[in-house]
Amino acid sequence: MAFTLTHFIYPLKDKIILSNSMGYALDNPRSQEEENLIKEFVIKSVNWGGGNNDDNPALGVAFGLRELTDYLKANDKTAFDIIQEYHTDNTIDIIVKAWIILRYQDDGFFEQILEKKTTLIPIIYGGDNNHPFLNSFNQVIGYTGLISLLLNRNGHYYGENLIPLKYPQEIFYESRDNDLYYVLEDFKHIGIFLNENKPVHKKWIWFPLVADDVRDISQLLESVLTQTDGNKSSNKKQSPKEKLLFVGNLLRVILHETYDIKVKLLLLVSIIEFLLTRNPDFNRFNVEDSISKQFKLKATTLIYLNDKTRDLDEIHNNLNYIYNQRSDIAHGNYISHKDEATYLESIDQLYDYIGVILIEYLKDRDFVDYLKRN
Repeated sequence: MAFTLTHFIYPLKDKIILSNSMGYALDNPRSQEEENLIKEFVIKSVNWGGGNNDDNPALGVAFGLRELTDYLKANDKTAFDIIQEYHTDNTIDIIVKAWIILRYQDDGFFEQILEKKTTLIPIIYGGDNNHPFLNSFNQVIGYTGLISLLLNRNGHYYGENLIPLKYPQEIFYESRDNDLYYVLEDFKHIGIFLNENKPVHKKWIWFPLVADDVRDISQLLESVLTQTDGNKSSNKKQSPKEKLLFVGNLLRVILHETYDIKVKLLLLVSIIEFLLTRNPDFNRFNVEDSISKQFKLKATTLIYLNDKTRDLDEIHNNLNYIYNQRSDIAHGNYISHKDEATYLESIDQLYDYIGVILIEYLKDRDFVDYLKRN
């Protein structure tokens, strides 16, 4: 079984099943081999123990660990006892033991690479982008993208994933980006995030504050991932599982495969179209106008039904503005720097709206599918 790191650092008594059907679970490392792999990866990926005090993660993490231990002592005796049983004062050893990993199935490639790293060479450089080792990891990122989106309901979210690694091979070498460094930087400030009265938008990445939500969301996802569609024609209709995994993969592509905000906006709009709009009658309608009307009406309806304190006209106007932005991009219209500067706000709104639509889809798939068909 393969594993990757999450953004969570917290001692677990037992693993937490996310999806039986997908074979996903949250856990701490349970063997010396797993701990050694994580420790080596962390040391290689950040300037651990080196540099000055401002950029030495070891010093900040030691402070965060003290904050976490105090929190556990007051709020979670089981987790506190686990840390005490580590029998070490070494900061990195404690962090490694408490790091929450996500376990997943990958047909045994992870174990093969663990035994012999050169096994990676034909996988990475062989030109097969559909290799099971890569596909299984990308599917994990798509799945956790769905969880991350549904965990974050406080705004200021731009697609961050609770898995900080972009590629499955990173854990065997080092992270070339700063993603792992930022995980440790966030951990350094854990005292701020653990203060439940503090309105910090990054609270969603702190496990003790979102553990129950992670369980609830994963159960909700599992209920749809395991649904079958009795009316499905294999040639014409996607299963609920196929739909969810497709949306998850788009979230992964938006996060990791492009830095162009115009492309991000196009793809985010396409997720709403995918979930809510149907093919228009090409003989009767202006196609784009028909899809635009469906997009605005159906999305506004679901978003309002989810939270009736929202202003209907504001939702509709926002969606109209966003769809016009999408049309300008799709048709190659001139976009000024001033107009492009508004895209980040639209992307923030799109993540919010997609999260709401997904929640409604998970809770009442029949209604959302009915809305799509009509």
